[in-house]
Amino acid sequence: MRIEVNLGLLRKIFGISRDKYQLNALVSNRIIDRTWETDFATHIICDLDKTYVETEFESWVKMARIPFERPHEKITVPGASEVLQCLRWSLSDNGSATTGTSIAPRSGLHFVSSSPPQLRSALEGKLMLDNLDWTSDTFKNQTYNLRMARIDLLRHHIAYKTKAILDVMGKAPDGTSFWMIGDNAEYDPFVYESIRLFLNGSMNINDLGEWMAGAKVERRVVAQVLAGHEILPSRGLKVKGVLIRKLAGYPVVQIAGLTDGISLFDNWFQIAWIWLHQGLIHAQDLVSLVRAFHNLHGVPLQHFRFCFESVLKNESFDHNLPLFQALKDIIKWFDSLGVTSKQLVGWTLSFQNPNPQPAINDGFSAAAKKWYESIENSRSSRKDR
Repeated sequence: MRIEVNLGLLRKIFGISRDKYQLNALVSNRIIDRTWETDFATHIICDLDKTYVETEFESWVKMARIPFERPHEKITVPGASEVLQCLRWSLSDNGSATTGTSIAPRSGLHFVSSSPPQLRSALEGKLMLDNLDWTSDTFKNQTYNLRMARIDLLRHHIAYKTKAILDVMGKAPDGTSFWMIGDNAEYDPFVYESIRLFLNGSMNINDLGEWMAGAKVERRVVAQVLAGHEILPSRGLKVKGVLIRKLAGYPVVQIAGLTDGISLFDNWFQIAWIWLHQGLIHAQDLVSLVRAFHNLHGVPLQHFRFCFESVLKNESFDHNLPLFQALKDIIKWFDSLGVTSKQLVGWTLSFQNPNPQPAINDGFSAAAKKWYESIENSRSSRKDR
């Protein structure tokens, strides 16, 4: 209560009005490769902190250390760079995919982060160390919140992230497919799923506004998020999948009918598997990915064999897919190496990507409030431990 009074006094002294708040000032977007606006049918929207880079921001002390980390001190989530490289370039042809007589990536990659733009150079250096190129990046200009005395919005990312993602999507060609990757540390599932439902027609533009209002986004800010984006569903833009990294120590908020369309993953190979099954990653890249995850990230070959044999035994797995023959070939490779089958780590593979319609009976505002409060409660309980 004391903080609210002080902030109100600060706004009064400096003549800062909530009505003057402009969400656009938060969105710091940079486009690196403009060919993506016409060249790619598939795009990836990916979070950075805890999704691509291991980051600790559970306390103000830990957050204060982040700006001082050098690129080589930042730790990539195991397998993230290899999988994203594989989707964009392919691993089976020495790191590049050919389009006609030219060398070009096969998909767009957009990092949308709630970190401030002051970290852009360090994160850029980290991505370059990982040999990963990308299409665009967006950061949250937190200095604007400080200037507007909106300390309460420093860790409330829903409006910013929704607008940042819709802005990126708005530049894509008609009919573009998106995959969205994040983590369960904060609001990624909540934001991503609402965008999926909006683009796929389960929500209209007013429903999306009610969704954000249910998560305590001010109505004037909601209007700024939605402005100009009402036509996106009519352009055939689709979200093919919402992929959320399940972090140790963070409760997974699951609400029947709301969160059923979200695919949780423990290891980035599970994302690679989904994209292999979808044909977005070439089947011939399977061996290269197995080698990378085994040699660089310690996944036992015995565990890979267990996962692959489990898939081959599944009657619903399409034997006509190129991936089926790739699995048969890799089992023969395991035979030649004397690799046995054993489940040695906790995660397994699934090639079913659920994409159900939501079961929302009480309205989008009430549903969002229920989910948002569940996230907030889980965060509070984690802080209490």
